[in-house]
Amino acid sequence: MFKLQPRTILRGAMILPMGYLGKTIYDNMQQRNSIYAEQKQALDSSKFVPLELASADKISHDTKKYVFKFEDKDQVSGLHVASCVLTMANIDGKNVVRPYTPVTHVDEKGHMDFVIKTYEKGNMSKHLDQLKPGDKLLIKGPIPKYPYKPNEKEHIGMIAGGTGIAPMYQIFSHALANPEDKTKFSLLYSNVSQEDILLRKEIDELAKKYPNRFKVHYSISKKDKVGTDWKYGVGYFDKKVIEEKAFKSEITPEGDQSKNLVLVCGPPRFMDAISGDSYFENGKKVQGPLKGVLKEMGFKEQDVFKF
Repeated sequence: MFKLQPRTILRGAMILPMGYLGKTIYDNMQQRNSIYAEQKQALDSSKFVPLELASADKISHDTKKYVFKFEDKDQVSGLHVASCVLTMANIDGKNVVRPYTPVTHVDEKGHMDFVIKTYEKGNMSKHLDQLKPGDKLLIKGPIPKYPYKPNEKEHIGMIAGGTGIAPMYQIFSHALANPEDKTKFSLLYSNVSQEDILLRKEIDELAKKYPNRFKVHYSISKKDKVGTDWKYGVGYFDKKVIEEKAFKSEITPEGDQSKNLVLVCGPPRFMDAISGDSYFENGKKVQGPLKGVLKEMGFKEQDVFKF
């Protein structure tokens, strides 16, 4: 297991552990950023705010990157890690509401970006696909999801399918950018084809920049969608793939799960196969019983968080 090695720093007659000092500095920065965000944030968690679409660029055959600009270029979104937003649009005379997770850093100023796949039966995704720069979309947030805290876990395993990469990316990109955060991440990311892999350039750059903290293994579910240059997996994630390619001996059901966690996000069939899906009950998100491969491996409900 990865262990933190405390260092010390001398300040006059006072000796402070570096881990403690770093945490104090980071907590102070987070508190200051939180106050700043409240003063300059673009979103409101109590109401929908219209944001203008600045650009919509196609990044795959059915996916676009949408950039929505804030009214003030010095504003931040007001989101925290990990959180999402609600979008609302009047479609065929009905107000349709859908959640999405931005892929920009929470402290990014002036704009907020989304990577969204258009589904044949997706009313909101089809509506977004038709938007042009200058059009506006109603957005509300933040909507809390998983309350990530630096160094709370030693190792976080992530299993994502398709657009389920968004909340994972929000977490590990934020965590890796914080030099005081020593949390390690292992990502298993599944798609139908190589062209469907979202944010691959950004993910690969982070894996190269932080080799001791971030590992990634891709898998293509359909064999006929794999090119001759493909060096990763083919097929669905099973116990062997999860153990060998992502978690190894660092995240196991027998280990100290207070130090580790498994995050899962993807389309319904993917969730059913890996962990079982979460659901809404009386207006609240419920994690639900653990199912699928992770249950077969011996993990418990408290070991897993489903987005």
